[in-house]
Amino acid sequence: MNIAAELANSNTKSESAQPKTGGLNIQVVYLRDRITDVLIHNSRPMVASRIFVGRSVEQVLALMPSLFYVCGVGQLVAALQAIESALNKPVSTEVIRAREALLMAESLREQVFSWVINWTPQNKSKLCHIVDWFNTCKRRLGWSLTVEPQVVEGLKGSELDPAQALDELQLHLREAMQHFVLKYKKNSSLVKLGISSERCGLLAACDEYPFGVAANRLLLGNQDVVTDVIQALDAPSATAFCLQPTVAGLPQETGSWARRQLINNTASRKQKGKNVTARVRTLFDEIRQAEARFESIISEGDKKVDSVKTKGCAIVETARGTLFHRVQLSESNTVKDYQIIAPTEWNFHPHGTLKTMLSGLTLPREQVKPVSEILITLLDPCVPWQLEVIHA
Repeated sequence: MNIAAELANSNTKSESAQPKTGGLNIQVVYLRDRITDVLIHNSRPMVASRIFVGRSVEQVLALMPSLFYVCGVGQLVAALQAIESALNKPVSTEVIRAREALLMAESLREQVFSWVINWTPQNKSKLCHIVDWFNTCKRRLGWSLTVEPQVVEGLKGSELDPAQALDELQLHLREAMQHFVLKYKKNSSLVKLGISSERCGLLAACDEYPFGVAANRLLLGNQDVVTDVIQALDAPSATAFCLQPTVAGLPQETGSWARRQLINNTASRKQKGKNVTARVRTLFDEIRQAEARFESIISEGDKKVDSVKTKGCAIVETARGTLFHRVQLSESNTVKDYQIIAPTEWNFHPHGTLKTMLSGLTLPREQVKPVSEILITLLDPCVPWQLEVIHA
Protein backbone atom coordinates (compact mmCIF):
# COMPACT_ATOMS: atom_id res chain seq x y z
CA MET A 1 0.00 0.00 0.00
CA ASN A 2 1.25 3.47 -0.92
CA ILE A 3 1.01 5.12 2.50
CA ALA A 4 2.23 8.56 1.40
CA ALA A 5 -0.44 8.73 -1.29
CA GLU A 6 -3.06 7.59 1.24
CA LEU A 7 -2.02 10.29 3.69
CA ALA A 8 -2.08 12.89 0.93
CA ASN A 9 -5.60 11.91 -0.04
CA SER A 10 -6.76 12.02 3.57
CA ASN A 11 -5.22 15.44 4.23
CA THR A 12 -6.32 17.36 1.14
CA LYS A 13 -9.82 18.11 -0.12
CA SER A 14 -9.08 18.07 -3.82
CA GLU A 15 -6.35 17.06 -6.21
CA SER A 16 -5.59 20.69 -7.00
CA ALA A 17 -4.99 21.36 -3.31
CA GLN A 18 -2.35 18.66 -2.90
CA PRO A 19 1.24 19.78 -2.34
CA LYS A 20 3.57 19.34 -5.30
CA THR A 21 5.59 16.59 -3.64
CA GLY A 22 6.79 14.65 -6.65
CA GLY A 23 7.41 10.98 -6.00
CA LEU A 24 9.45 7.86 -6.62
CA ASN A 25 9.50 5.91 -9.86
CA ILE A 26 11.08 2.52 -9.25
CA GLN A 27 11.93 0.07 -12.02
CA VAL A 28 13.00 -3.49 -11.27
CA VAL A 29 14.70 -5.24 -14.20
CA TYR A 30 14.19 -9.03 -14.29
CA LEU A 31 16.07 -11.32 -16.68
CA ARG A 32 15.49 -15.08 -16.78
CA ASP A 33 15.46 -16.01 -13.09
CA ARG A 34 16.99 -13.01 -11.34
CA ILE A 35 16.75 -9.28 -10.76
CA THR A 36 19.56 -7.69 -12.72
CA ASP A 37 19.03 -4.04 -11.83
CA VAL A 38 16.96 -1.58 -9.79
CA LEU A 39 16.47 1.95 -11.08
CA ILE A 40 15.17 4.64 -8.73
CA HIS A 41 14.13 8.10 -9.89
CA ASN A 42 13.19 10.65 -7.22
CA SER A 43 11.21 13.59 -8.60
CA ARG A 44 10.59 15.30 -5.27
CA PRO A 45 11.37 19.02 -5.72
CA MET A 46 13.82 20.63 -3.30
CA VAL A 47 11.27 23.25 -2.30
CA ALA A 48 13.06 24.63 0.76
CA SER A 49 15.95 26.27 -1.07
CA ARG A 50 13.61 27.72 -3.68
CA ILE A 51 10.68 28.88 -1.54
CA PHE A 52 12.32 29.93 1.73
CA VAL A 53 15.19 32.08 0.47
CA GLY A 54 14.62 35.76 1.20
CA ARG A 55 11.77 35.12 3.61
CA SER A 56 11.66 35.94 7.30
CA VAL A 57 11.84 33.32 10.02
CA GLU A 58 8.15 33.84 10.74
CA GLN A 59 7.23 33.32 7.09
CA VAL A 60 9.26 30.10 6.88
CA LEU A 61 7.59 28.64 9.95
CA ALA A 62 4.16 29.63 8.67
CA LEU A 63 4.83 27.91 5.33
CA MET A 64 6.27 24.69 6.76
CA PRO A 65 2.98 22.92 7.68
CA SER A 66 1.46 23.58 4.26
CA LEU A 67 4.46 22.09 2.44
CA PHE A 68 4.68 18.78 4.28
CA TYR A 69 1.63 16.60 4.84
CA VAL A 70 3.76 13.65 6.04
CA CYS A 71 5.80 14.16 9.23
CA GLY A 72 4.54 17.73 9.42
CA VAL A 73 5.33 18.07 13.13
CA GLY A 74 8.80 16.62 12.57
CA GLN A 75 9.48 19.12 9.80
CA LEU A 76 8.27 22.03 11.93
CA VAL A 77 10.26 20.97 15.00
CA ALA A 78 13.39 20.54 12.88
CA ALA A 79 12.84 24.00 11.39
CA LEU A 80 12.41 25.52 14.84
CA GLN A 81 15.54 23.87 16.18
CA ALA A 82 17.60 24.93 13.15
CA ILE A 83 16.35 28.52 13.35
CA GLU A 84 16.87 28.72 17.11
CA SER A 85 20.39 27.40 16.64
CA ALA A 86 21.08 30.00 13.94
CA LEU A 87 19.72 32.76 16.19
CA ASN A 88 21.56 31.43 19.28
CA LYS A 89 18.27 31.29 21.18
CA PRO A 90 18.13 28.99 24.23
CA VAL A 91 15.14 26.69 24.67
CA SER A 92 13.60 25.76 28.01
CA THR A 93 13.26 22.22 29.31
CA GLU A 94 9.45 22.53 29.16
CA VAL A 95 9.56 23.42 25.47
CA ILE A 96 11.98 20.62 24.61
CA ARG A 97 9.87 18.08 26.46
CA ALA A 98 6.65 19.27 24.80
CA ARG A 99 8.21 19.07 21.33
CA GLU A 100 9.61 15.60 22.01
CA ALA A 101 6.17 14.45 23.08
CA LEU A 102 4.67 15.83 19.86
CA LEU A 103 7.36 14.14 17.77
CA MET A 104 6.73 10.83 19.50
CA ALA A 105 2.96 11.21 19.06
CA GLU A 106 3.30 11.89 15.34
CA SER A 107 5.73 8.98 14.88
CA LEU A 108 3.33 6.64 16.66
CA ARG A 109 0.42 7.81 14.53
CA GLU A 110 2.32 7.25 11.28
CA GLN A 111 3.77 3.90 12.37
CA VAL A 112 0.35 2.63 13.43
CA PHE A 113 -1.08 3.86 10.14
CA SER A 114 1.65 1.99 8.25
CA TRP A 115 1.16 -1.17 10.30
CA VAL A 116 -2.59 -1.29 9.87
CA ILE A 117 -2.81 -0.28 6.21
CA ASN A 118 0.07 -2.50 5.06
CA TRP A 119 -0.15 -5.50 7.38
CA THR A 120 -3.45 -5.70 9.27
CA PRO A 121 -6.09 -3.81 7.26
CA GLN A 122 -8.85 -5.55 9.23
CA ASN A 123 -7.89 -3.26 12.15
CA LYS A 124 -8.62 0.04 10.41
CA SER A 125 -11.24 0.91 12.99
CA LYS A 126 -8.51 0.96 15.66
CA LEU A 127 -6.66 3.79 13.93
CA CYS A 128 -9.02 6.37 15.37
CA HIS A 129 -7.80 5.85 18.95
CA ILE A 130 -4.18 6.70 18.11
CA VAL A 131 -5.18 9.52 15.76
CA ASP A 132 -7.39 11.05 18.45
CA TRP A 133 -4.52 10.86 20.93
CA PHE A 134 -2.17 12.59 18.48
CA ASN A 135 -4.71 15.36 17.90
CA THR A 136 -5.09 15.81 21.65
CA CYS A 137 -1.33 16.15 21.96
CA LYS A 138 -1.33 18.85 19.30
CA ARG A 139 -4.06 20.77 21.09
CA ARG A 140 -2.38 20.54 24.48
CA LEU A 141 1.25 21.00 23.40
CA GLY A 142 0.98 23.06 20.22
CA TRP A 143 2.04 26.17 22.16
CA SER A 144 5.64 24.87 21.94
CA LEU A 145 5.78 25.09 18.14
CA THR A 146 6.96 28.69 17.90
CA VAL A 147 10.28 30.49 18.36
CA GLU A 148 10.57 31.64 21.99
CA PRO A 149 7.24 30.08 23.01
CA GLN A 150 5.55 31.20 26.19
CA VAL A 151 4.34 28.24 28.23
CA VAL A 152 1.29 30.15 29.42
CA GLU A 153 -0.01 30.32 25.86
CA GLY A 154 -0.61 26.60 25.99
CA LEU A 155 -2.49 26.80 29.24
CA LYS A 156 -5.30 29.19 28.35
CA GLY A 157 -8.51 27.72 29.65
CA SER A 158 -6.61 24.99 31.48
CA GLU A 159 -5.51 24.62 35.06
CA LEU A 160 -2.77 22.16 34.15
CA ASP A 161 0.88 23.08 34.04
CA PRO A 162 3.07 21.45 31.34
CA ALA A 163 4.09 18.53 33.57
CA GLN A 164 0.47 17.78 34.48
CA ALA A 165 -0.53 17.99 30.83
CA LEU A 166 2.08 15.35 29.93
CA ASP A 167 0.89 13.10 32.76
CA GLU A 168 -2.67 13.33 31.50
CA LEU A 169 -1.58 12.63 27.94
CA GLN A 170 0.25 9.56 29.21
CA LEU A 171 -3.00 8.22 30.66
CA HIS A 172 -4.78 8.89 27.37
CA LEU A 173 -2.01 7.04 25.51
CA ARG A 174 -2.42 4.01 27.77
CA GLU A 175 -6.12 3.92 26.93
CA ALA A 176 -5.44 4.28 23.20
CA MET A 177 -2.81 1.54 23.20
CA GLN A 178 -5.17 -0.89 24.96
CA HIS A 179 -7.28 -0.85 21.81
CA PHE A 180 -4.28 -1.64 19.68
CA VAL A 181 -1.55 -3.84 21.18
CA LEU A 182 -2.62 -4.95 24.65
CA LYS A 183 -3.55 -8.47 23.54
CA TYR A 184 -0.28 -9.05 21.67
CA LYS A 185 2.68 -10.57 23.45
CA LYS A 186 6.26 -9.64 22.65
CA ASN A 187 7.07 -12.82 20.73
CA SER A 188 3.66 -13.44 19.16
CA SER A 189 3.71 -15.08 15.75
CA LEU A 190 2.95 -12.91 12.75
CA VAL A 191 -0.40 -14.67 12.37
CA LYS A 192 -1.29 -13.85 15.98
CA LEU A 193 -0.31 -10.24 15.28
CA GLY A 194 -3.09 -10.22 12.71
CA ILE A 195 -1.09 -10.58 9.48
CA SER A 196 -2.89 -12.76 6.93
CA SER A 197 -1.63 -16.26 6.16
CA GLU A 198 -0.97 -15.16 2.57
CA ARG A 199 1.27 -12.28 3.71
CA CYS A 200 2.97 -14.51 6.25
CA GLY A 201 3.73 -17.01 3.48
CA LEU A 202 5.27 -14.25 1.37
CA LEU A 203 7.40 -13.05 4.30
CA ALA A 204 8.55 -16.62 4.97
CA ALA A 205 9.57 -16.92 1.32
CA CYS A 206 11.43 -13.61 1.55
CA ASP A 207 13.46 -14.91 4.47
CA GLU A 208 14.68 -17.77 2.28
CA TYR A 209 15.75 -15.58 -0.64
CA PRO A 210 19.45 -14.61 -0.88
CA PHE A 211 19.03 -10.83 -0.59
CA GLY A 212 22.05 -8.60 -0.88
CA VAL A 213 23.45 -6.61 2.05
CA ALA A 214 21.59 -3.46 3.13
CA ALA A 215 23.28 -0.06 3.32
CA ASN A 216 25.04 1.02 6.51
CA ARG A 217 22.87 2.63 9.15
CA LEU A 218 22.85 6.44 9.21
CA LEU A 219 24.60 7.92 12.27
CA LEU A 220 23.91 11.64 12.22
CA GLY A 221 24.47 11.66 15.98
CA ASN A 222 28.17 11.39 15.13
CA GLN A 223 29.69 14.85 14.68
CA ASP A 224 32.17 13.58 12.06
CA VAL A 225 29.24 12.35 9.97
CA VAL A 226 27.46 15.70 10.35
CA THR A 227 30.65 17.48 9.27
CA ASP A 228 30.84 15.27 6.18
CA VAL A 229 27.24 16.15 5.30
CA ILE A 230 27.80 19.87 5.88
CA GLN A 231 30.81 19.89 3.58
CA ALA A 232 28.67 18.36 0.85
CA LEU A 233 25.96 20.95 1.45
CA ASP A 234 28.51 23.74 1.02
CA ALA A 235 29.60 22.39 -2.37
CA PRO A 236 28.17 23.59 -5.73
CA SER A 237 26.39 20.24 -6.08
CA ALA A 238 24.43 20.72 -2.83
CA THR A 239 20.98 20.42 -4.46
CA ALA A 240 21.89 17.11 -6.06
CA PHE A 241 23.32 15.93 -2.74
CA CYS A 242 20.03 16.65 -0.94
CA LEU A 243 18.29 14.31 -3.40
CA GLN A 244 20.99 11.63 -3.21
CA PRO A 245 22.81 12.03 0.12
CA THR A 246 25.76 9.88 1.17
CA VAL A 247 28.29 9.67 3.98
CA ALA A 248 31.89 9.29 2.82
CA GLY A 249 30.44 8.59 -0.62
CA LEU A 250 28.25 5.69 0.57
CA PRO A 251 24.44 5.49 0.79
CA GLN A 252 22.96 4.99 4.26
CA GLU A 253 19.76 3.59 5.71
CA THR A 254 17.61 5.20 8.40
CA GLY A 255 14.35 4.29 10.11
CA SER A 256 13.12 1.66 12.56
CA TRP A 257 15.49 -1.07 11.32
CA ALA A 258 18.51 1.22 11.53
CA ARG A 259 17.47 2.27 15.04
CA ARG A 260 17.30 -1.38 16.05
CA GLN A 261 20.80 -1.97 14.70
CA LEU A 262 22.03 1.03 16.65
CA ILE A 263 20.70 -0.50 19.87
CA ASN A 264 21.84 -4.02 19.03
CA ASN A 265 25.43 -3.61 17.92
CA THR A 266 26.08 -7.36 18.08
CA ALA A 267 24.56 -7.93 14.64
CA SER A 268 27.14 -8.22 11.89
CA ARG A 269 26.70 -6.19 8.73
CA LYS A 270 26.24 -9.41 6.72
CA GLN A 271 23.07 -10.12 8.68
CA LYS A 272 21.58 -6.66 8.31
CA GLY A 273 18.54 -6.43 6.11
CA LYS A 274 18.47 -10.10 5.14
CA ASN A 275 15.63 -11.17 7.43
CA VAL A 276 12.57 -9.38 6.10
CA THR A 277 10.33 -10.75 8.84
CA ALA A 278 12.64 -9.16 11.43
CA ARG A 279 12.07 -5.79 9.77
CA VAL A 280 8.31 -6.25 10.08
CA ARG A 281 8.66 -7.19 13.75
CA THR A 282 10.87 -4.16 14.37
CA LEU A 283 8.09 -1.85 13.19
CA PHE A 284 5.59 -3.52 15.49
CA ASP A 285 8.04 -3.54 18.42
CA GLU A 286 8.50 0.21 18.15
CA ILE A 287 4.73 0.65 18.25
CA ARG A 288 4.42 -1.72 21.20
CA GLN A 289 7.04 0.28 23.13
CA ALA A 290 5.17 3.57 22.72
CA GLU A 291 4.17 3.87 26.36
CA ALA A 292 7.75 3.33 27.53
CA ARG A 293 9.00 5.93 25.06
CA PHE A 294 6.48 8.48 26.28
CA GLU A 295 7.34 7.69 29.89
CA SER A 296 11.01 8.42 29.19
CA ILE A 297 10.07 11.85 27.83
CA ILE A 298 8.19 12.64 31.02
CA SER A 299 10.61 11.16 33.54
CA GLU A 300 13.96 12.43 32.25
CA GLY A 301 15.44 15.38 34.11
CA ASP A 302 16.74 18.51 32.40
CA LYS A 303 16.52 17.95 28.68
CA LYS A 304 18.74 19.35 25.98
CA VAL A 305 18.37 19.54 22.24
CA ASP A 306 20.65 17.05 20.48
CA SER A 307 24.14 18.50 20.46
CA VAL A 308 24.71 19.50 16.86
CA LYS A 309 27.79 21.69 16.93
CA THR A 310 27.17 23.19 13.50
CA LYS A 311 25.24 26.43 13.81
CA GLY A 312 21.85 26.47 12.12
CA CYS A 313 21.50 22.68 11.94
CA ALA A 314 18.89 20.37 13.45
CA ILE A 315 18.55 16.60 13.59
CA VAL A 316 15.15 15.12 14.41
CA GLU A 317 14.12 11.47 14.57
CA THR A 318 10.80 10.74 12.85
CA ALA A 319 8.81 7.58 12.17
CA ARG A 320 10.68 7.01 8.91
CA GLY A 321 14.12 7.95 10.21
CA THR A 322 16.46 10.88 10.65
CA LEU A 323 15.41 14.29 9.35
CA PHE A 324 18.08 16.96 8.81
CA HIS A 325 17.52 20.72 8.45
CA ARG A 326 20.09 23.43 7.84
CA VAL A 327 19.38 27.17 7.66
CA GLN A 328 21.69 30.13 7.03
CA LEU A 329 20.38 33.57 7.95
CA SER A 330 21.32 37.06 6.81
CA GLU A 331 22.12 39.90 9.20
CA SER A 332 18.46 40.92 9.00
CA ASN A 333 17.42 37.34 9.88
CA THR A 334 16.00 36.51 6.49
CA VAL A 335 16.88 33.16 4.96
CA LYS A 336 20.01 33.05 2.79
CA ASP A 337 19.86 29.30 2.27
CA TYR A 338 17.69 26.42 3.52
CA GLN A 339 18.42 22.72 3.01
CA ILE A 340 16.45 19.65 4.03
CA ILE A 341 17.41 16.00 3.78
CA ALA A 342 14.49 13.70 4.61
CA PRO A 343 14.63 9.95 5.39
CA THR A 344 13.26 9.08 1.96
CA GLU A 345 16.32 10.57 0.26
CA TRP A 346 18.61 8.34 2.34
CA ASN A 347 16.53 5.17 2.01
CA PHE A 348 15.82 5.50 -1.70
CA HIS A 349 19.22 6.56 -2.91
CA PRO A 350 19.74 5.03 -6.38
CA HIS A 351 22.48 2.82 -4.91
CA GLY A 352 20.99 2.36 -1.45
CA THR A 353 19.31 -0.48 0.43
CA LEU A 354 16.56 -1.22 -2.10
CA LYS A 355 19.07 -1.64 -4.92
CA THR A 356 21.70 -3.54 -2.91
CA MET A 357 19.17 -5.98 -1.45
CA LEU A 358 17.34 -6.69 -4.72
CA SER A 359 20.10 -6.60 -7.34
CA GLY A 360 21.24 -10.09 -8.21
CA LEU A 361 18.39 -11.73 -6.30
CA THR A 362 17.23 -15.05 -7.73
CA LEU A 363 13.50 -15.68 -7.34
CA PRO A 364 10.46 -16.83 -9.35
CA ARG A 365 9.04 -14.44 -11.91
CA GLU A 366 5.68 -14.14 -10.16
CA GLN A 367 7.38 -13.11 -6.91
CA VAL A 368 9.36 -10.16 -8.29
CA LYS A 369 6.66 -7.53 -7.83
CA PRO A 370 5.30 -8.63 -4.42
CA VAL A 371 8.78 -9.03 -2.95
CA SER A 372 9.87 -5.62 -4.27
CA GLU A 373 6.71 -4.05 -2.87
CA ILE A 374 7.41 -5.59 0.54
CA LEU A 375 10.84 -3.94 0.71
CA ILE A 376 9.54 -0.58 -0.52
CA THR A 377 6.79 -0.74 2.09
CA LEU A 378 9.28 -1.45 4.87
CA LEU A 379 11.54 1.43 3.79
CA ASP A 380 8.35 3.54 3.88
CA PRO A 381 8.80 6.50 1.50
CA CYS A 382 7.14 9.77 2.52
CA VAL A 383 6.10 10.52 -1.07
CA PRO A 384 3.87 8.59 -3.51
CA TRP A 385 5.67 5.84 -5.44
CA GLN A 386 5.20 3.69 -8.51
CA LEU A 387 6.78 0.30 -9.21
CA GLU A 388 7.35 -1.15 -12.66
CA VAL A 389 8.81 -4.59 -13.34
CA ILE A 390 10.71 -4.72 -16.62
CA HIS A 391 11.18 -8.19 -18.10
CA ALA A 392 14.36 -7.83 -20.13
